[in-house]
Parts: sequence; structure tokens; C-alpha cells
Amino acid sequence: MEPEFRNVCAGIKDSINSHNKKGNKLMYFEGLLIGLFAFLTIGVFHPIVIKGEYYFSSKIWPLFLLAGVLCLVLTVNIENTMFSSLFSILSFTCFWSIVELKEQEERVAKGWFPKNPDRPEKLKLKFKMKKPCKKSSKSVS
Repeated sequence: MEPEFRNVCAGIKDSINSHNKKGNKLMYFEGLLIGLFAFLTIGVFHPIVIKGEYYFSSKIWPLFLLAGVLCLVLTVNIENTMFSSLFSILSFTCFWSIVELKEQEERVAKGWFPKNPDRPEKLKLKFKMKKPCKKSSKSVS
């Protein structure tokens, strides 16, 4: 007999205890789907980090922090284990992207990735410390 197929969203809890008519347990694909989502999320965030650093520098890290915290709040407030797991993966991928932004900046500095020639110099110089002025040896009289 074929197993009963249920709506993924509503049927995840029910499918844990469901059986077909012969009494055999169904296969559970939730773990496989969570793993696939983690794999795809990492794959999607890799170019997002590269493009984000290229166009905006690593100073966009607060956006990843905000997205990560938002997903984390959703994670702890969603009762469904499947969706809670998916938001948790998304949350920690956002947090890890902050680290990757800094590392991507280092890779660009080493020449491993292209530097954006169109990025305004003001963004680069804005947060640098100014060198102290040298006193001239000439005295004013």
C-alpha cells in the first residue's frame, strides 16, 4: 500500500507517528530536507558575501547581523520543528557571513579577488586614522 501523503506544513508532526495499512513505518524526509536547505543556503550566501564586499565593502555586516537576529527570533517562536530548523540554519548562516565578509576583504587585499574600482575612496578613507602632523624646524619670528 502507498503511504498517505499529507501537506508538508501541517503534516510533519502527524507523519512521525503515521503508518501505512500494513503497519510499516513511513520514511522520514525531514532530516534530508533540512540538510539540503543547509547546503543550498551556504551555496547561495557564498556569492552574496562576495558581491556584498565588492559593492559595499565589509561595512555591511550590520545587515547580516540584523537578518541573523530576526531569523533567530523566528526560530525560537515557531512551534513547527521543520521551519524552526530552517530559520535556525538561515540565522547562523547570516552570522557566519559576518566573519566571511572580513575574510573576503583580506582575500581582496591579497589580490585573490578583484577590487571594485568604482567604489568611492571616501568609503575606504572614512574610518582611517589621520597621521600626526610633523612640526616644521623653521621658527617664525
